[in-house]
Order: sequence, then structure tokens, then C-alpha cells
Amino acid sequence: MLARYVVLVIVLALVATAAFAGVEPADRPLVLRLAVAAFATVVVIHLYGHFSQRFDEKSTSAFDEARRELPVVAKAAAAVTQWQDRVQHGIDSQRFFNAVLWPRLEKLSGDRDIPQRFQALRERRWLRRGPSLPAIAELVRHIEEKK
Repeated sequence: MLARYVVLVIVLALVATAAFAGVEPADRPLVLRLAVAAFATVVVIHLYGHFSQRFDEKSTSAFDEARRELPVVAKAAAAVTQWQDRVQHGIDSQRFFNAVLWPRLEKLSGDRDIPQRFQALRERRWLRRGPSLPAIAELVRHIEEKK
């Protein structure tokens, strides 16, 4: 690094000497000031780069690291996602509800009988859509209460 600064001083001295010899005597102090300013500018830029690297490499506190971390996205289990898809498809299609979702809900209820008002969920043929989500939620709550 010292060698670089020596080379810089030599180059600046040669340029300043050539300019010093070619300008009017009244402008010679300006040439010296410009040469010194150029040297000081290079030194300040080098020091700024050196210290900014030091500060960037400095380890941050645990609080700062935690603040920068992105929140973890909760991933649902595959079975939960699969059931969510089945319920959504059961809402959209009466045939799917009767063939797939209803038998599974009956199996979940076990030996407990499902009240007649829930049996009506299977009879909603006029829309060709399955029962509403609140109706399915009420049926699941009923099954859970009986356990």
C-alpha cells in the first residue's frame, strides 16, 4: 500500500511540475493546491472504502439479525391441505360431496347417528352444488361434540 502511495506522489509531482513550469507565476500556487487536493482526495476515498468495509463486516447484534429475518411461513401438513381441497371441491360439486366427502364424514362420526337435518345436505340436487361451508362446519362440530 505504501508503494502505491509513493507511485501516486511521483505521478502527481511529475504532472504538477510540468503544469508548474507552463503556467504564469501568479497561478503556480493554484497548481500546487490542486496537486495536494488530488492526493488528499485519493487518500480520503481509500480511507472511506476501508472503514466502510470494516463497519459492514462488523457483526450485528442478535436484535438486528432477528429484525432482518423474514417471518417463517407456516406450512400445513399434507393431510390438512388434502382435506381442505376435498371440502372445497365438496362445496362445488354435489356428486363429489355424495361420493367422497359424505362417506368420510359418516366414517368420522363412527357409530353415532347423524341427525336428519344433516342428512338433508345430501339432497341438494337442484343447484348441482354441494352444501355450504357453514353447513359442513356445523356437521363437523356436531361430530366433534359427540366424541
